[in-house]
Amino acid sequence: MYKPFQFNPQSLNKSDISAILKEFLIKLFQLLDVINREETLWNVIKSVTKNGRSIILTAVLAVIIIYLFSIIGYMCFQDDFLMEVEPVPKLIGEGSEMLHNML
Repeated sequence: MYKPFQFNPQSLNKSDISAILKEFLIKLFQLLDVINREETLWNVIKSVTKNGRSIILTAVLAVIIIYLFSIIGYMCFQDDFLMEVEPVPKLIGEGSEMLHNML
């Protein structure tokens, strides 16, 4: 099957990442400059962030509600969270021979 373009994240090197970040920062500062120069956009930003305390309290409330739902979900579906693991070999017996051989 022919794939004309396949993105491989391992192919990114430091210069590619720095170029992407540089472009992002340039666009970010340009956008902030546009907001600073445009009075209507500046008023929108001020009105949205004016009640910053209520925004933060709403975010805290959302975190608390999500936390409570996760606890309730864990209590209701405990059997789905079980994982089988292999026991760790004890140092006495078989494991101690391996330790003694390493020393």
